[in-house]
Amino acid sequence: MKTRPSAPEANEGFIPTLNQMGFMTSTLDPFSSEFVKFCAESSSPKPAFEIGSAYGIAALRVLQAKKPMIVNDLDPRHLEILEAQARQMGLPLPETLVGAFPDQVNFEPSSLSAILACRVLHFLDVPALETGMEKIWHWLEPGGKVFLVCETPYLRSFKDFIPVYEERKKRGDAWPGRIENAFEFTDHSAREIPEFLHWMDEAVLTRLLKTAGFTLERAEIFARPDYPSWVRWDGRESVGAIGRKETRNEGERLLNK
Repeated sequence: MKTRPSAPEANEGFIPTLNQMGFMTSTLDPFSSEFVKFCAESSSPKPAFEIGSAYGIAALRVLQAKKPMIVNDLDPRHLEILEAQARQMGLPLPETLVGAFPDQVNFEPSSLSAILACRVLHFLDVPALETGMEKIWHWLEPGGKVFLVCETPYLRSFKDFIPVYEERKKRGDAWPGRIENAFEFTDHSAREIPEFLHWMDEAVLTRLLKTAGFTLERAEIFARPDYPSWVRWDGRESVGAIGRKETRNEGERLLNK
């Protein structure tokens, strides 16, 4: 008999990924909760999509609302675990898509109703971020929304990077949160991460959304009391943003930029 795949145990609210791409949280943050609520209340028949879903804590909530869901991740093992959880819960299975966002992920224009990228974009450098946001705009139907959650530099595990980030901000660096070698700044307790990281703030997320053509609904820093003590800093640990697609064609989008 084949063993049912399962996620690693949570440790202080963090569940490690299987491919050293950080952690999935065991609870929903406020912006992911808004994504689930938007999907549950939407009358659109088009599916929602989660980028880098890991074990799918948000996706499972959407499936519970009987909404069609597409999930993506770099590691097929994560998606197998998500599917196993859906079966165990008696939920419809999501469509799964293995591949790196944005290069290996593609959809038809206006084919999705909502998109969540939770704690994913901070693994991307500037060209991939800009390409990814352009793609997201095209994939969403008019009236669709994108929900973004990223980490800020204000993490205890990256406290040595905070002065670097703040100095870059003072001198007007448009991308002050880029870290080429994460292990110069973090200690051994946070080694389940890749070498390159790109911590965000509300200014960066706002610019990304508006440049891609979205109407900004909300962008704000928020505290993470659910994070382990070795990550929590001063109530500015995460940043979230919501963008709404208003325009209906490429010409309108370019005019509105």
